Amino acid sequence: MREPRSPQLRAVIDSSVTVPILTHEGIDNHWLVQLWKSGIIKPLVNAETMTELREPLLRHSPTPHPMRARQFVRRAMAHYEPWCETVELSVPENAPQCRDTSDQKFIDLAITGMAECLITRDEDQLSINPQTTFEILDDAQFRESRQSGQEMPEEPGTNRR
Repeated sequence: MREPRSPQLRAVIDSSVTVPILTHEGIDNHWLVQLWKSGIIKPLVNAETMTELREPLLRHSPTPHPMRARQFVRRAMAHYEPWCETVELSVPENAPQCRDTSDQKFIDLAITGMAECLITRDEDQLSINPQTTFEILDDAQFRESRQSGQEMPEEPGTNRR
């Protein structure tokens, strides 16, 4: 992983990673949640990426009742939003282009927010890693890279030796 520019690693976390985490019952025990809640990483967001996060959370709500579904989203976002930094976009014209234009917002956010990395499971985003000034890693690669350079919280139910 490229050297961080500050003690707190600035990261864009794609909704392909955050939605499964925020809909899981053991959310507080997830290693990535522990990283942002402890201040090791600073998730970067903007209005567009937050909307992309909230919409699938509504669909993953355990209840079809609209008011309860909104409560579910608020509770899930309470584990993420307070630790995020909101960034206003101003993207340079020569930004690397993602094949899937709906994913471009995450690339643009990483550039504008001066992120050290983008954590994603999206193949279109992962494919442009060589063209960026920041790392684009899936969550397993990110965890592995952090373990080699810094102690990571354990995954619930695992024993490390």
